[in-house]
Amino acid sequence: MPFNYRKKQTTRKRSNLDLSVIKNALGDIDQGKSIRGVALEYGIDRNTLRNYLRDRSKLTKISEQGSQFKTSMIFTIEEEKALVEYLIACSKMNYGLTRQATMQLAYEYAKMNSKKVPDCWTSNNCAGKDWFRGFMTRNPELSLRTPEATSLSRSTSFNRKNVTDFFENLKEVREKYQFEAHNIYNCDETGCTTVQECPKVIASKHMRQVGQVTSAEPFASL
Repeated sequence: MPFNYRKKQTTRKRSNLDLSVIKNALGDIDQGKSIRGVALEYGIDRNTLRNYLRDRSKLTKISEQGSQFKTSMIFTIEEEKALVEYLIACSKMNYGLTRQATMQLAYEYAKMNSKKVPDCWTSNNCAGKDWFRGFMTRNPELSLRTPEATSLSRSTSFNRKNVTDFFENLKEVREKYQFEAHNIYNCDETGCTTVQECPKVIASKHMRQVGQVTSAEPFASL
């Protein structure tokens, strides 16, 4: 069964009525206006108005259904926004969180804020898969990305001084030995990687390249 349910199309279109509109329409009818006139004025079906006149308890049901979404959410909009910002910040520092790590973080985040969570969260010490799918759907700026493995030394040593020293040494070696073109090989991590494969992490869709710190060098000298 697909996660995103799509309601079947019927020949009769049902409109989503605002609770305040229905209350105002019923108030006009109580003041003596005709059902037909009020239905035309507010754009409500006459049979619908008659149903609410016969059973006004349906208004309470509509009010409860309208607030169902907010009460079923674990985190508020502001709390989810803070979680999104944290995930993006981690990925920018080459420490992106995997799906499982994000679900564990969500559980710890809920515990820290004294949130009421489902029993399966507590038993597994992490959020559920349904929550994760909903979280990614509500925050389309996030996506699961395959990162490029980046060694810790490479991540911490990539600065202006070290890069300048590298090219100065390269220039000195080339001038000293006068290498010809057929003796120069381009051996990078694309084809000669020795580092373990990184799992997908959560990062911003707008990041061109995503890195992930590993414990080994991304390539070996051959």
